[in-house]
Amino acid sequence: MNKKINATILLVLAIVIGVLYYISSQGLIDMNSINRNVDENDITPTEVIEPVIDTTIETEIDTMTSFTLGQTNFEPLTVGHYEGWIISGAEKISIGKFNINSQGEFINLDGSVIPGNTLQVNANGMVIEKIAITIEPQDDADSVPSNVVAAEIASGAGGRLLFSAVDLSTANGQYILGTPSDDPAGNENSGLWFAIPGNPPAASLNLPALSDGWVYEGWAVYEGNALTTGRFAIANSGDNFSGYNAAGNIPNLPGEDFLQNLPNGLVAPINLANGTSQAVVSLEPDINGIDPTGDSPFQIKFLVANIPSGLIDHSVTNMTVDTSSAPFIDISVK
Repeated sequence: MNKKINATILLVLAIVIGVLYYISSQGLIDMNSINRNVDENDITPTEVIEPVIDTTIETEIDTMTSFTLGQTNFEPLTVGHYEGWIISGAEKISIGKFNINSQGEFINLDGSVIPGNTLQVNANGMVIEKIAITIEPQDDADSVPSNVVAAEIASGAGGRLLFSAVDLSTANGQYILGTPSDDPAGNENSGLWFAIPGNPPAASLNLPALSDGWVYEGWAVYEGNALTTGRFAIANSGDNFSGYNAAGNIPNLPGEDFLQNLPNGLVAPINLANGTSQAVVSLEPDINGIDPTGDSPFQIKFLVANIPSGLIDHSVTNMTVDTSSAPFIDISVK
């Protein structure tokens, strides 16, 4: 019995050895690896794969410069808009376009409030020498600033940007009431002229030379209506408007007779000596002869006079200089 068992075991072992030999001969198993003593030096450490982090977004955020708009006396523009710029030499980069709404909030051009009053731009490593705010026309689509600089500062660190295009502190002037275009018909209180009577009349305004982007304009404010007398560049020459004058001769000086074609239902002649009217000279934005802010007076009304009730026509009357309406805005940079 034991001989049969031993024979069976030997047969099984022979079959197993034969199978293993066949597998080995086919290259399916390395016989030398059987019963190998594994040495810890044979173990290859598992390769550690470091995570790859995309720093593109982080880098872009790090290079963005923030400009926070603060206290200002900028008035809302019903036509045109403001645009901020950073400047280094001849290089100029826009920091964004904006306007002011009736609540005094900074808004995008679509009317939405600017979050945190903050504009951001990639300064591309610029060493900022100046920050400026310009006034741009309604249809502005280019990437260069206009020549109408409302406020600026020669610093890249921010601060209070001030109007510096024209020094108006030395301005002064006078006005008279009169209507030379319908002489000798009368109606003398229906005209406003920046002149001193004489033959010929003399200039009555003493104004500084203008910088590029700005022009003067005279106004008669009557019953809440701002009536233009015309735009002009120098005080001793005529203006560019004669739409309300009659057909007679007028002096070659700024002024207007309000005798026809008056707007807003006003009926000529009018009485500027009614005790509630004003004579005004403003500084207006100018881009190639066009005011980008429209036909209404711009905020820089630097010569103002309340016309006295019953003022006698052709009386030379002083105006008061007031530069407090010049634009300013605080900007912080981060």
